[in-house]
Amino acid sequence: MANVLVTGAGRETAMGFNFVRRYLEQGDHVFATARKPTPALDRLAEQYPGKLDVIIIDIGTTESVKAAAEFIASRVDCLDTIINNAVVTAPAYKAHSTFEDTNLDDIAGCMNVSAVGPLRVVQAMQPLLYKSAGTAMVVNISSNCGSIGLCTT
Repeated sequence: MANVLVTGAGRETAMGFNFVRRYLEQGDHVFATARKPTPALDRLAEQYPGKLDVIIIDIGTTESVKAAAEFIASRVDCLDTIINNAVVTAPAYKAHSTFEDTNLDDIAGCMNVSAVGPLRVVQAMQPLLYKSAGTAMVVNISSNCGSIGLCTT
């Protein structure tokens, strides 16, 4: 059994949620993070009591990530895998907007969560990763927000 952290797991149809579900199906202990509570994660927690901890987190703030790390450390001795999947886009983001239509004032917030956020997570969880009996793994992935295949410009 592995201890796994998946960020950005709040949307039932998205990759993070499905990573959570697959790890639970193979018997792992999963920490699923989301920006706000979701009924889908609540249902999974009921289905897998003692195997799923849902953590409400804002990876855009160090304080929130450190609090999550403290909670995880109170539940398990180590983390074997982190899947950094959480991203955020500008409120008015259009998947195929042109550079000319991009509001550059929104970029700092997006970068804070999507680029710096995963670094915050790894930094806060590093002591737990070092305690893994095997080779701990950190996976930084993106969703459609960063899809090269869907980029048309």
